[in-house]
Amino acid sequence: MSIEIQQSSVKIPLVDSTALDLDAFIPIFHEWIRERRIEEELLIDVADYRHVPYGPGVVLIANEAHYALDGSGGTTGLLYSRRRDEVGDAKAAFREALLRAATAASLIENEASLGGILKFDPSRIEMRVMSRLTAPNTEETRLALEPVWSGLLSSVGFVGAELKPQSDPREAFGLALQSCAEAPDLARLLAAL
Repeated sequence: MSIEIQQSSVKIPLVDSTALDLDAFIPIFHEWIRERRIEEELLIDVADYRHVPYGPGVVLIANEAHYALDGSGGTTGLLYSRRRDEVGDAKAAFREALLRAATAASLIENEASLGGILKFDPSRIEMRVMSRLTAPNTEETRLALEPVWSGLLSSVGFVGAELKPQSDPREAFGLALQSCAEAPDLARLLAAL
């Protein structure tokens, strides 16, 4: 039986967030819009939330999703959040979100103007379902979605993945990769997706 969700997100943390200069991302994201760097997306605008502590930082707004250098939850990383989608199969939604997040993270790692100083750590990846209607933050949701997320991670090269649920019931449902015996780097992850 397939589980259906809406508005999935994936966050890939930075290895070292002290190297992050959010000021650099306003012109970088504007360049991405001009050059259509993410071919599958209609990139629209850049929003500056640098003034918000532990917030979304700098956001690249697309028609169907947002890409942010997000500092929420005490972890800074690339956050892909799907905003406009139909209710659909959880595995397909997670795969798509993971692909989009890994693609953007790879573009950032390879951004010439940054000189290769930013690296992402897929071994600490997080996922969420922002739609509380399709995935309330309950034990039932965890029992339904944890095997889906674990199965996807296993199929793309994560070995021995242990997931930790979002414990605050006021937050959207989420699972974070707590530990794993082996995790692919971004290049291997993209090749597997």
